[in-house]
Parts: sequence; structure tokens; C-alpha cells
Amino acid sequence: MQALYIDDEEQGLAPETSHPRFVAVAREDFWYDCADDFSPFGNDTGNDTLRYLEEWLTEYGADANVADFVLNLLHEQWGLDKDYVTIVDAGTISQLHYSDSLHINDVQDQAIIAAALGQFKITGEVGDEIRELAMFAFRRQLAIAKAAGTDTNNSFREAVPQYIERMQKMHEVLQKWT
Repeated sequence: MQALYIDDEEQGLAPETSHPRFVAVAREDFWYDCADDFSPFGNDTGNDTLRYLEEWLTEYGADANVADFVLNLLHEQWGLDKDYVTIVDAGTISQLHYSDSLHINDVQDQAIIAAALGQFKITGEVGDEIRELAMFAFRRQLAIAKAAGTDTNNSFREAVPQYIERMQKMHEVLQKWT
């Protein structure tokens, strides 16, 4: 059975409790900062998703389909919109930016990204299905962030460059790792 790298409750997120393949590419501190909203596991959703994923992989094994896990978490357990996870149309994404459901949709993207990177952190691998869902999530988040960066009424605007930089780094890690 493949080894799982599960965080120690007292130590928390750390390179020492992460798969060596993940550590090799996740070198910056933000990857292990559980209080950094722009890190994959620092926002509440990302951290919760990582913890649920650790439990799930411990129960079902390293080869379990993480896309099934996250879709079940989002749709069956949290009751969120099933159609959102594959939206990539720029017009639809732009409409979402100004909708009341933006926060709920951000939660879905955060969970998907955390599940994909979490699988990599825990097992050293990333499944094709979760990688594809994460690529959709990155596209949506980058489009929404870029729109927020040009919106003078958006309080998030000043943080947009850092957010985009982090999203791009996370995207590159998942895109390169096969």
C-alpha cells in the first residue's frame, strides 16, 4: 500500500508531513501557511477540505478517485450547485463575478483546488479528473480576480496581484506534475 503523508495535529501543515514530490515543488512558505487566505490550505474551505481528504484517503486508500470525493463533498454534503464546476465560458464567469452567489462559487473553487493539491501533498500524485476540475477552477478564479482588479468599487482590488500570482503558482504545480 502506498504511504500517505498526513499532517500531525500538533505540527500542522509542514514539509515534514508532506510527500517529498510535493515538497520539491512547494518550496515557498505560503504552501504551509494555514492562516494565509491565498494559500491552497490557508482559507477555511481549503483547510477543511485537506482535513476531510486526509480522513477519506486514509479510509479508501491513495488510489481512490479524489474527484469523486470533492464532488460528493460539494454537492451531496454541502448542497452546492453541480453545474458550476465545469463552467469556463468567459461571459458566464463575468456574470458570476457580479452575482450574489460569488462567495459560494469561490468556496467550490477553493475546495477543488485544495483537493487537487491535497492529493499531491498526501500521495505525491494527482488524478486526471481532479486535475481537470482544478484547471477549470483556476481559469474561473483568474478571470474573476482580473475583473476584480479593474473594479474600482471592489475592496479586494489591491490584493488581486498577489492572489493572481499565487493562483498561477498553484496552477503551474498542477500543470507540470503528471
